[in-house]
Parts: sequence; structure tokens; C-alpha cells
Amino acid sequence: MCQKWLKERQERPLSLEEIRTYCRILTAIAHTIALQAEVDEVYTQVEKSLLQF
Repeated sequence: MCQKWLKERQERPLSLEEIRTYCRILTAIAHTIALQAEVDEVYTQVEKSLLQF
């Protein structure tokens, strides 16, 4: 996704607003990955407790 976004803008300099947008995209992706890791951990714990039940 990020590579495609940058590739589409490869032939010209990025505006300040485009740079800000790109940073927001990266931040959102980083937060999503971190949250997914937390969800995966909780899911693993719940799954184990259900199997023990």
C-alpha cells in the first residue's frame, strides 16, 4: 500500500500535505499492527481457556 502510494507520486516532489498524509498512513498502519498483536494474544489466551473448560 505504501509503496503504491509513493510510486504514484514518484515523478514529482511531494507537497507538505502529502508528506503529512503519508505519515498519518504509516502511523495508522503501525497502530493497527500493534492492536492486532494484542488481539492475537488475547484470542490465544481465550482459546486455551476454552479448551481447558
